[in-house]
Amino acid sequence: MIRFALLGVLLAAPQVAEARRRAPVNSFSIGLGVFPLQISGLSDVHLSDGDTQTAEGRLNLALGSHNTDGAGLLPALKLGATFGRGIVLGAFDVYAGAVNGVTGGAVLVGADIRVKQRNFTIGVPLRVGVITGGADLGEATLLPGATGPVILDAERTINEGDPLNASINGVMASAGVLGELWISKKLAIRGEASVQQGQFSGFSIVAGRDDVDTQDVDERVRIDGDDPAIKKPEMGSLEQANMTPEGGTFGVSGFVGVTLKF
Repeated sequence: MIRFALLGVLLAAPQVAEARRRAPVNSFSIGLGVFPLQISGLSDVHLSDGDTQTAEGRLNLALGSHNTDGAGLLPALKLGATFGRGIVLGAFDVYAGAVNGVTGGAVLVGADIRVKQRNFTIGVPLRVGVITGGADLGEATLLPGATGPVILDAERTINEGDPLNASINGVMASAGVLGELWISKKLAIRGEASVQQGQFSGFSIVAGRDDVDTQDVDERVRIDGDDPAIKKPEMGSLEQANMTPEGGTFGVSGFVGVTLKF
């Protein structure tokens, strides 16, 4: 019996080695750096229910200070993962950062094209995905002389004290170069730079809080940028603000960090 067992191990060893050679090798990376995020066209506006309510509720939305300057480089954390074996690997990245009251993030998928020489890897990361920018506008506060709450319609009511947030979203693509210096079989020092291009296409304001106990329903009030309730910032004015924010991600991102293989 022992002889048969040893014979089975010897016969299986090449197959096991081959399976290990072909098995996917996954890695996880974390880095710190910057990525470009530009937002323009925001202005201070009012949010009003004066079109439908006799006693007008009116809020100030201080959006103008959240436009970005120049390249709009956002300090950020980047998490990444790759899957597979060989020259082309599947990849997934998440960016998150903030500066001067503006937050930004991206979720990207794509591939890494890599070549390894001894303990050094050089590669070309190719990505597509979605990008978002946001701003915390504080709590809803009625303007002097206004009557709360702000009732936009039967399903959208904003109460004084509700948190207000603005967000702008779009799509992006990037291509770049990366290098990894492997100091062990499982750990590498990583650096990368990518050229990014993306365009924002949707702007909205969100008020209120989402109840965590109702996963299938979002109780927050959402107001799109072209909603008639967004008014010019003069008391009593019921003229739509015609605010047209735009921007995206245009420029070069750069990150340094580590890669862990598992």
